Amino acid sequence: MKKILIFLFLASNIFLKISHVYSNTIVLSPGESIQAAIDKAKNGDMITLREGKYIINQGLVVRNKQKLKIQSVGPVQIISTHYASPVISLHNSHLVILQECEFRYQNPGKAKAAGVIVFQNTIRCAVISCDISHGLNGIHAVNNKILALIQNNIHHNQKTGIYLSGSHGVLVQNNTVSDNGKGLEKINVTELDLKNNDIRDNRSQ
Repeated sequence: MKKILIFLFLASNIFLKISHVYSNTIVLSPGESIQAAIDKAKNGDMITLREGKYIINQGLVVRNKQKLKIQSVGPVQIISTHYASPVISLHNSHLVILQECEFRYQNPGKAKAAGVIVFQNTIRCAVISCDISHGLNGIHAVNNKILALIQNNIHHNQKTGIYLSGSHGVLVQNNTVSDNGKGLEKINVTELDLKNNDIRDNRSQ
């Protein structure tokens, strides 16, 4: 039990403190390519999005990145018109943080991808203070180690707000999960810590 508590403490704090150690910042304005910035980013970089709407016609992909943060300055909406892929997906990456952005599809009900945000085979990644809506699943996470979902608003997704499968060490804290098909679904998840979440008004609790 002591080992589990230490593990979850590290998971909840590492993401909130790591912003002090980024080596370079890439600043974007609406109309500029987020995917190009992701592709250009080196390990240890931060991508900062200025206030506004970012309309994307292909899902954003973060692959094989280490210590990357994508955050906003002011309200930011990342809106996808490509319904067959996640708005953003993270694969084989380590210490990637998504913070203070809204992720959604342009037309509710058309999404075909597994989730608005998809995590697959990641280590120590996080979503913090984001708004996630209008997908099949809000967050779809498969085969991850140490994943933190903190202070997000996850709503109006067709199936599940948070779907977790085959993952180890997941912290779900201070999230509002409402008006989805189901609030939270977990399959083969070990060391899951649920803290102070408001899971309500989902069609199947």
